[in-house]
Amino acid sequence: MDRKRVGFIAALISGVFAITLAACGGGGGGTTPPAPNIVVTDSVVSNSDLLVPFGTVILNSTSDQTVTVTNTGTADLIIGTVASANQLGVPFSITKDTCSGQTIAPAGSCELTVQFKPIAETSYPDSFDIPSNDPDTPTVTVYVDGTGTATPVPHITVTDSVGLGNDHTILFGNVTIGSTSDQTVTVTNTGTADLTIGVPAPFATPFGIAEQNCWGQTIAPNGTCTVTIRFSPIAETTYTGSYDITSNDPDTPTVTVSLNGTGATPPPSNTPALPISLPATGQTTCYDAAGAVVSCTGTGQDGERLKGVVWPIPRFVAGTGAELDCITDKLTGLMWAKNANMPAASMTWQQALDYIAAMNSSAGLCGYHDWRLPNKNELRSFAHYGQSSISTWLNNASQGFSNVGLFYWTSTTYMFNSLTSYAWGMSMSDAYLSMQPKGGGYSVWPVRGEDNTSPAPLYRTGQTTCYDQAGAATSCAGTGQDGEWLKGAAWPTARFTTNSDTTVTDRLSGLTWASIANTPTVTGTPSCTGGAQNWQSAFNYIACLNVNNYLGHNDWRLPNVNELQSLSNDDSGNSAGTWLNTQGFSNFQPNYWSSDTHLVYPSYGWVVNVVSGMAAAGKTSSYYVWPVRGGQ
Repeated sequence: MDRKRVGFIAALISGVFAITLAACGGGGGGTTPPAPNIVVTDSVVSNSDLLVPFGTVILNSTSDQTVTVTNTGTADLIIGTVASANQLGVPFSITKDTCSGQTIAPAGSCELTVQFKPIAETSYPDSFDIPSNDPDTPTVTVYVDGTGTATPVPHITVTDSVGLGNDHTILFGNVTIGSTSDQTVTVTNTGTADLTIGVPAPFATPFGIAEQNCWGQTIAPNGTCTVTIRFSPIAETTYTGSYDITSNDPDTPTVTVSLNGTGATPPPSNTPALPISLPATGQTTCYDAAGAVVSCTGTGQDGERLKGVVWPIPRFVAGTGAELDCITDKLTGLMWAKNANMPAASMTWQQALDYIAAMNSSAGLCGYHDWRLPNKNELRSFAHYGQSSISTWLNNASQGFSNVGLFYWTSTTYMFNSLTSYAWGMSMSDAYLSMQPKGGGYSVWPVRGEDNTSPAPLYRTGQTTCYDQAGAATSCAGTGQDGEWLKGAAWPTARFTTNSDTTVTDRLSGLTWASIANTPTVTGTPSCTGGAQNWQSAFNYIACLNVNNYLGHNDWRLPNVNELQSLSNDDSGNSAGTWLNTQGFSNFQPNYWSSDTHLVYPSYGWVVNVVSGMAAAGKTSSYYVWPVRGGQ
């Protein structure tokens, strides 16, 4: 072959090779080959988030979501069998599948319908795979999630303004005949569907509706309506009743609300004239510091002064006829149960209040249904400081009572240091007043009535607030507590008057007190040394004041226990001293000597703390002296 032919063939072969390389992308240039690309979206969020949330679905109902598979590539997308390797479990299922085994052209799509049918109240997470020939994402995992919930239903909850719990009982307590008392019932829909309230039958007298916005109404979930029930007693008896609240609550179609209230006799119209007269203490004997009996002359003791209203003889009068089981105290006008232990068992404070309420709502006693647990002043009216054992004295046939025990509850909550889970109680051994935990067990002695024309009508304790057994403040209505009954003479609005001689007169008791309450030293002839001192020195201090005509008067005395107790305020708590210091007094002290001897231990004298109670202390102990004058 000649050289030209060889050169041509070589050139031809070289050119073909170059063209082939160029066609194959050689030589550094060319285009990307066609390829499929899978994109998955759902009907909840229109982007490729690969999460299909079904949300909350009612049990045994269905919810569908559509999953769309789109080929955004440049070559055919071949879909494998959906959910074959990673299958969906109950309660999910794929009810429509136009994707499995299909070839999707570029820009084409197919759809899957995923169904959720929950069978329990729980959350269901799951997932399934979509396989394809996408070279970059051969498997797309789609996550699904849903929660099963019960069928929406309404639920009725009924509460009242007496007890905030769902107790379905409304206690109106004692309401004066001819007056009215209202309590509000609140109906709340605590369910998940609308609550429809029915219309009840008319209420039986003396209960009725003052106003309401419930009957025939539809209450949305978490919505409320109210019914104001009015109690208008017309007789001295306990009334009970009930009414039904009907609704479409499938579990409680009818809620029965019980009603209870007692008609009480209106208080006597004869308001006691102020000042009232404090009763005598009963102590008529005098004792020296060692406890030996001495002549009362010149001692300044209670047994010499004998201040207070003399007790009538007989003091206690047994009832007859319907009142055979009751005894009236002619000194105070109170009526007491003859049997001082009717329950025949000790009770907690709340049990004591409940016992009295149950007695009123059933048979009552002596024809009356307005009995109460006595307040602090009422129970203390039994105190006899001339007896070493009050229970023995009261159980004596001449007084007429039976089964008088050793310690009794009052209806008055203890306020000092905010210890409202305690209540006042009194020992029937020596009239010792003290705080007791409301969960303790003591005796119950029912009392009723009041007579403002009696020789020594009692005055209020000052307590106007009520507390439950745990010490939490509560509405007074229906509690039977001191703060509800408010028994005793009301205090004058301006109780204390500051006089020009710097003394202070109590308009409730008529007593006049030295305004400086910390036993000041008084300069004179002789000088009167102040400060805390023993019992005998307290009498000497008073005698010294009288010699010096202190504040223009020479008839000062050491107060007896009743006089000191008259300064207590059972609604003031820690601020009792502060309260007195705002009434014209200054330098109030916690403990003061009285002029009375403790007869169980005659070498002890009674010390009164008008805030936290009474105590007996050895006569050699040192306490303050608060001079008093006037009164009966």
